[in-house]
Amino acid sequence: MKINNLLEKIGVFAFVLLFAFQSCSSGSDSGEGTPVNPPPSNLSVQIELTGKTADKPEGDGSGKIHLTITASNATSYKVLLDGQLKELTTGDLTYVFTAS
Repeated sequence: MKINNLLEKIGVFAFVLLFAFQSCSSGSDSGEGTPVNPPPSNLSVQIELTGKTADKPEGDGSGKIHLTITASNATSYKVLLDGQLKELTTGDLTYVFTAS
């Protein structure tokens, strides 16, 4: 009898623990199976060289560029230029490359 009573208490305790762990799970349940923060998509990067003409297809030699970056679901951008990380909240950046 003592063994049955002990097994019954262990079973109830295990059930309570299982219920507690299940109710505290960290799963994402948005209801529709879509992520809460979907990843960025449709990334587009446009580079405009300053002084670019038909005669000077590589620009005017100033080293100046203008970047326009767009993406769906993006709130900021990180761009690595000349070993420097630039963090942008808009998709526009003008940068001047210097001779090393």
